[in-house]
Amino acid sequence: EVIPGYAGHQTERSRNLPDANGSGYKTEMMYSSYRPRDWDYLGYQYSFISSIAVGGWNNVVNMIPGRDLEEAKSFSPKDRAWIRDWLKWTVEKKEYLRHTRTILDQPAVGHVDGTAAIIGDRGYLFLFNPNYKQMPAELSLDGTIGLTAGERFLLREVYPQKGRLLGKPNSGVWSRGDIVRLQLDGTSATVLELIPEKQREAPTVFNAMPLHSDAPPNVILKERTLSIAHVAGEPGTVQKIGVLLPNNSRIVEVTVNGSGQKFTQSGRYV
Repeated sequence: EVIPGYAGHQTERSRNLPDANGSGYKTEMMYSSYRPRDWDYLGYQYSFISSIAVGGWNNVVNMIPGRDLEEAKSFSPKDRAWIRDWLKWTVEKKEYLRHTRTILDQPAVGHVDGTAAIIGDRGYLFLFNPNYKQMPAELSLDGTIGLTAGERFLLREVYPQKGRLLGKPNSGVWSRGDIVRLQLDGTSATVLELIPEKQREAPTVFNAMPLHSDAPPNVILKERTLSIAHVAGEPGTVQKIGVLLPNNSRIVEVTVNGSGQKFTQSGRYV
């Protein structure tokens, strides 16, 4: 199914009231304020991502602040660029979006929902948690999401933490048929890119957020020491960082941002 994706909302101009005999409803227009300044600033990114996940190219952007000069002045250049970049993204990824299918549960309280846009062995996953608490999400890397080719894959985050690789526990690389289990934060939208795994000559770091936007996580293997730098995490959370080695080097020391850390190693995965 291809249906319009509505980003934002249109403020209601009418309301339904019971009629005199109580057998139905009548519509009453409300004239208190034709254009209230009620742009949903806290929720507009979730709304916009969900409109792309469902509507693909058919995006309707509602209630943009440009209708009100004073409100438009308060809408930052960063936010404007964010919207333009995602509209440009839909053009660049149009062939994937033409293969959109729904996955997970129907949108509802107590559930997570999402769509997949896959061609062959690569594509995109959109996951949404509309609840006000963290919720689990499970999906299989197989035909249920539209995967028809390939055997080994990487999962790369597009939004909100652009570029972060989500690793399979104790392996890093995902295989066809694997079940991906994620914990989605409350009221969060997540976009993942599924790509075929290629043999790499350098170590690959998983599950690490960048310390700064201009300094992505990096890892250096020198003899038997593994040095991971420029990595960060959300304050108050615990995250296991993984590194996939290009060979079966036996590691004896690991540092993260200059501090020594305990570690385990399973084959090429530290």
